[in-house]
Amino acid sequence: MVVKIGKEFATIYEKYQNAQRTIFFMQTECTTLAAALAQVQLIFASTPPSQLQRFPDSLIEALDLSMLGCSMTLSVLAKEFEGFAGEISAAGALKKKKKVVFVWKEETMTYLLEQLRGQRSALMLLLEALNSTSIERMLHILESGRCRSTLHTVKKYSESIRTTHPAENYPDSILDISVNETQSLYSLAEPDAGEHQPPIFYDYQQIPIRQSKSGKSSFCPLVKNFIVLTFNDAAFPSAATSSRQPPPVPSKPSSLGVSSSSGPLPAVGSSELDHQRNHLVNPSLDSWALTTQSQMETALDRVLAEYTIPSIAVGVLKDQQSELHIRGIRKQGYKTPVCRTDMFCISACSGVMTMTVLAIFIERGAIQWHTTLSEALPRFSNVIHASHHETTLEMCGAHVSGMTAPIHAVDGGGLWSYLNAKNTDGLAGRRAAALSFLKIPPDVKPGTQYTWHFVNVLIVALVLEEHTGLSWEHIMKKELFDPLEMYHTGFGPPDCARNSIRREPTQPWSHCKNLNGVVVPTNPAERGTSNPVALQPADGIHSSIPDILAFLTLHLDATGTSTSTRPSRALLGPTSSQKLHGALFPGTSSTAGGWLSMPRAWAKGDALYIGGNSGGFSGSFWLAPASRQAFVCVVNVDGYLGGEATDEGILLCTRLEKAQS
Repeated sequence: MVVKIGKEFATIYEKYQNAQRTIFFMQTECTTLAAALAQVQLIFASTPPSQLQRFPDSLIEALDLSMLGCSMTLSVLAKEFEGFAGEISAAGALKKKKKVVFVWKEETMTYLLEQLRGQRSALMLLLEALNSTSIERMLHILESGRCRSTLHTVKKYSESIRTTHPAENYPDSILDISVNETQSLYSLAEPDAGEHQPPIFYDYQQIPIRQSKSGKSSFCPLVKNFIVLTFNDAAFPSAATSSRQPPPVPSKPSSLGVSSSSGPLPAVGSSELDHQRNHLVNPSLDSWALTTQSQMETALDRVLAEYTIPSIAVGVLKDQQSELHIRGIRKQGYKTPVCRTDMFCISACSGVMTMTVLAIFIERGAIQWHTTLSEALPRFSNVIHASHHETTLEMCGAHVSGMTAPIHAVDGGGLWSYLNAKNTDGLAGRRAAALSFLKIPPDVKPGTQYTWHFVNVLIVALVLEEHTGLSWEHIMKKELFDPLEMYHTGFGPPDCARNSIRREPTQPWSHCKNLNGVVVPTNPAERGTSNPVALQPADGIHSSIPDILAFLTLHLDATGTSTSTRPSRALLGPTSSQKLHGALFPGTSSTAGGWLSMPRAWAKGDALYIGGNSGGFSGSFWLAPASRQAFVCVVNVDGYLGGEATDEGILLCTRLEKAQS
């Protein structure tokens, strides 16, 4: 049901000319719920019965409550939805006669949106509990104030639905719902024949590339926390280790309403839901018809206020023209405004930059995309397990290497402790991480499943270091940042040394929600607020909006469709563009350049996406080679709040571009 509803919302969004943003958010929440529910299904399908019996009763009861509530909300939504999609004509608008009788129930739909968000928050908390390494950790999550608050909200929603829909006779348990057990979430709403359906990539989501002989998808067991990119539908129309304190779990670029830390996930409390509802009821469409820069800035200020975030920065690139809008303050509680050259951590886009530098070396003939890891790292070929011998650099770039194990669990946690040690530099850490994974068999057969993982990019960075004798940081500066004049781009938290001690912030601070749901700054110099230096090739670069647009321009110029005479075109050519931007395997979405490819109307074909959040920042980056345009949005807050804010920022970019084109 959730997949079908999400698909129908996408259809309405594209065809209903006066579609309000509630539709967009609902469609996003439906696809998010589909991914989360799929993971619950995968866990119970792949976990031995003996282990399932060890799950606490409180966890099973919470799952039952959450999944039943989700089913009830979707049932109500489906009834409200009936007839709407069918009234859309092939011409792309509501039939004239139907416009008179159809009224969009904005208040009702907004309340249902609140419920979807609450269901999503509950499921993500419970998924974290299911993926815990111990019963103690499960119970800690279940007994946390945020989990209890979220489940209480879900229970209230269910009781409300029972009261308002007494004739429906909703069951008392999800187990009482009769469903053909052979069906999965992915068979409930089969796509039309010939229709291209891009895969969905979410936290905890693992996507099979090939199918079994039976024709059914062959999913592998769930591996925690290593799909950390967001399938962002914003573009619809689309430290030293202490014996007492273990090093923190790595913060991965993630969204989907999930905190990137190892602690309990933020819940959507009732007060926050009321706040969201008050701001979403009957929004003015006039404020979204963006035709001037001042209207864009007003809309961005509205996003700042609605999500209570410190700052937001967006960039729009169309042909050779760029437009920037930076609004807000650097640090919550301080008046220092953000400016044009301020730097934000760019999450998983760091990995795309690393793969771009690899493409530059390939252009020179120094190495090939199809070079195997044993060939690329001859010094360590005797250490690399035989199962990795056919794994290539392009497979690492596309995150289909088969390596999925949590980095903090490798070698019994010894690797993670080493990476966090004060005397471990980036090169030594990358070498240790790469060899720790390559000395053991992959978790999944290479080339069969997309799973975003730090180690894929770390291996590529190590290959560059081994071939040049230089550090990855030096290579990035020499080969990418300096040629593109990206002088406000660097590594780790921006201006960390000064920014952490100055009375007034010198750069945007990272932020997150505290236990009370309040957005607060986090000191960039404190241990655990950012990843170890060894992981920076995958998630550790900071950059300004002008510099990010310069990087995206390089990718647009590489397609060969641009008339630009800028020096950046000499770095990459059309051959590299095909590898960086094209799907590695037919019918899939991941590219050797680290992008995810998906069709979008505004892109006049496939758009390329990368994004997520970690370390107190969130970002969303879109590239459309066919229409020669790009959008970027970054904010200095992480978690689901940052993800939703960047969603809105990208949506504004598409409306601004449409209004001015």
